[in-house]
Amino acid sequence: MLKRHAMRLAIASPIAAMGLLASPRPIVQAASAPCQVTMTDPIPIASPARVQIHFSESPGDSLSASFPDEAVVDVQQIARGPRDNELSATLVVDTQHSVAGQWQLTVGGNKQKCVGTVWIGRGR
Repeated sequence: MLKRHAMRLAIASPIAAMGLLASPRPIVQAASAPCQVTMTDPIPIASPARVQIHFSESPGDSLSASFPDEAVVDVQQIARGPRDNELSATLVVDTQHSVAGQWQLTVGGNKQKCVGTVWIGRGR
């Protein structure tokens, strides 16, 4: 009996190797582009600095914002005002001691995170 079992394995392996026995393949869906956060003007070095930010998709409610620690940005508030829709918000930060330059801004909500590169200080 051992020989028959070994023979079945020997026969099944070349068939599987030739692709004659189809194995189910997972359906791979293209990942959508991640949500982007943008702003039209640099964040000024000020306390407080109030800027309008925009999202490519809604991050949801309960917004939070963060910068890398090295940027030295104190996020004071992020909220949607009466004129804001689900694709925009007002960000209030203290950049008085911030390092000027290009920094990553991450905004999270209950649906997803949005990420973008913003400028702090003058120019681009």
